[in-house]
Amino acid sequence: PLVKSPADGKPLQLRIGIHTGHCMGGVVGTLTPHYCLFGDMVNTTSRHESTGAAGKIQCSKDLYEHLAEFPAESQGPLYKFTPRGYVEMKGKSRCYTYWLESATKFNKDASRERISEIKMEVKSLLSKKKWMKRRYFHITRRASGGIIDDADAFSLAPTTVSAAFDHSN
Repeated sequence: PLVKSPADGKPLQLRIGIHTGHCMGGVVGTLTPHYCLFGDMVNTTSRHESTGAAGKIQCSKDLYEHLAEFPAESQGPLYKFTPRGYVEMKGKSRCYTYWLESATKFNKDASRERISEIKMEVKSLLSKKKWMKRRYFHITRRASGGIIDDADAFSLAPTTVSAAFDHSN
């Protein structure tokens, strides 16, 4: 298991939903800025997660159609799917879904060896990381000698920065 509970060391049973589509993303907020994704794709992904099952990855028909095709250089499909069938989803009516079971022998990036390499890389990076407390606002001296404090910073800071993501190809 890749993810274990810090409390008792037992494997966590994650419920995962995946989908593909268009969305918008951007930094929101000034006091504690954070990155957000917006759009129907985000809502659909959430519905796939909430109607899924522990220890399983549920995917949409759209994502299945993207992943079921295999690249010309591959000898076969990269992933193994099992049809789940129609699932009632809030705000979406009935959607046909699949369980993403595993990678296949043709998927070199998802082999046991490659996943072990990635785990080691992540552990190495995390062990070197020096975690620092973020400071969003600073007291800054104006050229005139005055001080810009946190209250002034609210009026100077941008509230939203956006970027578009297109996954249509």
